[in-house]
Amino acid sequence: RLVVLNACRSAMGDTTDPYAGMAQGLGVQGAAAVVAMQFPISDRAALAFTSGLYGALADGLPVDQAVTSTRKLMLGDFGGEWATPVLFLRGEDGRVFDSAPTAPSPPEPVPVAVPEVVPTAPSPETVLPSSLPDLPRDDLPRDALPRDALVTDLRPPLRRALLAGAGVLVLLLALVMTLTLRSRPSGPEPALGATTTGGPAATGATSPARPSPSSLPTPASGATSGGASSASGGGLVAASRGATAIAHRFSTPPTVDGQGTEWTGQPVVVADSVVYSSSPDRPPPTARWQLGWDEGHLYAYVVVTDPTATGVDPTHPELGWRGDSVSFEIGRWLDQVHTTVLEDGDSHVIVGLVPPDRAVLARNVPRGASLVAGPPLTGVDYHVLSRPDGYTVEASFPWSRLGLSSPRDGTQLALNLDVSDAVDAGPRRGQLATMVSTNPYRTSNDAKSRARWGMLVLTG
Repeated sequence: RLVVLNACRSAMGDTTDPYAGMAQGLGVQGAAAVVAMQFPISDRAALAFTSGLYGALADGLPVDQAVTSTRKLMLGDFGGEWATPVLFLRGEDGRVFDSAPTAPSPPEPVPVAVPEVVPTAPSPETVLPSSLPDLPRDDLPRDALPRDALVTDLRPPLRRALLAGAGVLVLLLALVMTLTLRSRPSGPEPALGATTTGGPAATGATSPARPSPSSLPTPASGATSGGASSASGGGLVAASRGATAIAHRFSTPPTVDGQGTEWTGQPVVVADSVVYSSSPDRPPPTARWQLGWDEGHLYAYVVVTDPTATGVDPTHPELGWRGDSVSFEIGRWLDQVHTTVLEDGDSHVIVGLVPPDRAVLARNVPRGASLVAGPPLTGVDYHVLSRPDGYTVEASFPWSRLGLSSPRDGTQLALNLDVSDAVDAGPRRGQLATMVSTNPYRTSNDAKSRARWGMLVLTG
């Protein structure tokens, strides 16, 4: 009575034979209702759809209403993927189960005594890993909710013809809108100033160095730094992006000793854009980042210019960004990014200096719109080496510890590369003095800043 094909393109047909598709063929062979995907769909969206669909059916909704309500629920979290699921239905009634239950009546409220809540100090595990100010949290305009789900009756040919014509019209309109948006003139957006209570705005931001080899894959729309192109709807945005870093594949893993012997010839990207400063007269640090990869690991070699070493608090590695440290934000590359919640699998990885040659590591993870302290970061091979003008960090991060799956040649990831410098004397010793990044737009770790992360391209 109901077949759900939770797989990419399972609803695609053929221009010469309207019944050639898998979903259509099941309907012809007698299935009362078939739900299938007309385009590719992500794992998260597919799981969310089936969860909502089966829940709505269990609540007694007809299958057409269940599909429609679930698609509407997907609009806020999955952008255009809400339109991927479609329903093929035989007959006029979407109630395909003879014994479908009816929605239960809500229970009568029962008074419950509410205990007095005693305020407690916040746990250090949930502290936001940024003292930088949040960007304005106004939501972008949202598109209107979708109309009823596409329902195809397999018998009347007129309805099939009308729906086919409507589909062509929608595709033509989408193409015209896309070309119009891409042809709209746009100029560079200024870097956003970073201020805190009692602290001046960040100054001296400069554009990061950008390697541009001929083999660099072309990023998706909105992925270039300096050009402002945006597309809003459902809380999604594509904005000006930070720098692009290139990582070449290592056929033999580098020796993690802080020397950087195997890194000759690897592309360099420089973190020199000041995104926060509480001491404008203090020379900012800089960091020369080099990245490499293989199937199991992301490798990093960082040369930091910072003559005065100030250690981080080893008891709170998740706050290592406050002291002398290198850090990076990394996650899946998305052309359009949520502006209300960070993506699952995003990471803020910190290597905090403990002079002279030790470090503490941490991985902060998403919780809603911000990053919070995650579980201990283990399984990372690293080495810190002091230099007269600063220090070097060499590390090998397993992809699994970064919340990412095994990559391949051509993989694109979202990435910022940062270096922090702490106040080295006085009552504010150990607090953040300056943060420098490859991304001049990196002013906080909230969801809206996620739309401005730069790119990492893995090449063979």
